[in-house]
Amino acid sequence: MSECHNEILMNIPDEDLEQLADMCPEEVEIRKLDTSHSNTVNLPWPQKFPNSEEYVSSLIETNEGYGLFLKSTDELVSWVVKTGLGQLGIVQTEKDHTKKGYACIVTKLLSKKIAEEDENPTGTIAVTNIASQNMFRKLGFEKKGMCNYITLEKMNCCYIIK
Repeated sequence: MSECHNEILMNIPDEDLEQLADMCPEEVEIRKLDTSHSNTVNLPWPQKFPNSEEYVSSLIETNEGYGLFLKSTDELVSWVVKTGLGQLGIVQTEKDHTKKGYACIVTKLLSKKIAEEDENPTGTIAVTNIASQNMFRKLGFEKKGMCNYITLEKMNCCYIIK
């Protein structure tokens, strides 16, 4: 059995990237994620899979990610991780903290970091995730095409070599 995730590919033109202002509300602070945050990042992720926490942990350790933490409780409330392809990924905000612009803040930060590496900040958003599509558009990202991620379950195969 396999699954196919239809996604919209979006990136931000260089001229719009320069317009991203750094603004962080007083109640939160931005910090780099570390592997201790893997479970928090993985739990609400719609595309999680068996052992995906290990995958998320490796992305954080190898590629980097950023989170917004409440100053009052040190709770991680919003985050973004750079994927193995160098894209913006796993952008999420805890349900109690949506509609505050937190995802915009972490997305802007990682977009700037990716641009500093002479790469074009790019992300993929599920076609059903209208809120994320709107957030990316608000930041100046444009639709560049469609892509599909295919998840295959482990299969036992027999190869015959002649």
